[in-house]
Amino acid sequence: MAPESLTARSLEGKVALITGAGRGLGRGIAIELGKRGASVVVNYNSAESKALEVVQEIKKAGSRAVAIKADVTKVPEIKQLFKDAISHFGRLDIVLSNSGTEVFKPEEEVTEEDYDRVFNLNTRAQFFVAQQAYIHLQEGGRIILTSSIAATMSGIPNHALYAGSKAAIGGFVRSFAVDCGHKKITVNGIAPGGVKTDMYDE
Repeated sequence: MAPESLTARSLEGKVALITGAGRGLGRGIAIELGKRGASVVVNYNSAESKALEVVQEIKKAGSRAVAIKADVTKVPEIKQLFKDAISHFGRLDIVLSNSGTEVFKPEEEVTEEDYDRVFNLNTRAQFFVAQQAYIHLQEGGRIILTSSIAATMSGIPNHALYAGSKAAIGGFVRSFAVDCGHKKITVNGIAPGGVKTDMYDE
C-alpha cells in the first residue's frame, strides 16, 4: 500500500494547468494530480481525443477537468489558454510546462526547420508559459518546467539540438525563482530520463 501522503487528496481545491497533457508524461501527471484532488486543465494542440480521454480519467477519480486547445509555440494562444483556464476554474495554483519534441540527427543533417521546431517548443514556449504563469498564478503557486537528463549528460551522439533546447531550462528556472519570490511562487525544473512514451516510440 502506498504511503498516505501519496494517496490522500492533498491538492483538493487547487487548480493545475498542464501543457501537452494529452499524451506521455503530461498525461500521467495530469491524471495523478486529479487523483490527488486537483482540478486540471488538460492542454493539447492536436490530439483532442487523447486529451478528452485524460479528462474522463480525472473525472472518474472524482476531480474536475477540462481540455483546452492551444499551440504553445504561439504566444497569443498561450495567453488565451491562461485566460480560458481561469475563466473555467476561477484560479490557477500549479502550472507544469510539459510540451516538447525531439529531433535526433547527425549534425550535418539538422535543418533550420528542425532547429526552429525544437527550440520553439522546448525552449521558447516554456519561457512564455512561465511568464503567463507568473502573471496569473495565485500567491504561493507552483511553476514546474521540463528539462531533460540529456541537458547535462555528455557523450550522447546526435543529441546537440535536443540537449541544447533543454539546457536553457535550468537557466530559466534559476532566474524565474528569484523573479517570482515576492509572490511566494516556487519555480522548479524536472529532468526526466528516457521514458517509454508514444513520443519515445516515434
